[in-house]
Amino acid sequence: IQQGQKTVGFCSFVAILANNFLPVNWALGTYMKKENSSLLLIPYLLIATPIAFIAQLFEKSVVRSKDEVEGILNEMEKNEPSEYLWDEFLSTPIKDKKLDKIREQVEILWAYEDFQTQNSSNFTVLNSRGLTELKSMLIELENDNST
Repeated sequence: IQQGQKTVGFCSFVAILANNFLPVNWALGTYMKKENSSLLLIPYLLIATPIAFIAQLFEKSVVRSKDEVEGILNEMEKNEPSEYLWDEFLSTPIKDKKLDKIREQVEILWAYEDFQTQNSSNFTVLNSRGLTELKSMLIELENDNST
């Protein structure tokens, strides 16, 4: 999972970079289609990459209790999509390092198709493999609560 965490971290970095510079991306995309040149990407990446990295440094983490994290994981286990709750949980670091490690592990489940499937409403939910992993995280969290 550690290698997966690095991959998810890089993907999160790229997503932040893309989201922060959407107008520039659209302009570059339009220009690149006309000119068929990728030389413009080099200065763009040289400017945008440090800015996105600095933005990551100032990202705020939230305080969440074990009960809150457990409640969110129980909601995920029900496989009833709640876009905003899950998105907020997955994208916002938690101050407590143990709880943030669990959040990062859950983020990996949502980053790889191996753990996902489509439900009847065409929403992405966890498949049996993803649910098994989620249950093991819940057990780990409950065991940590009892100590």
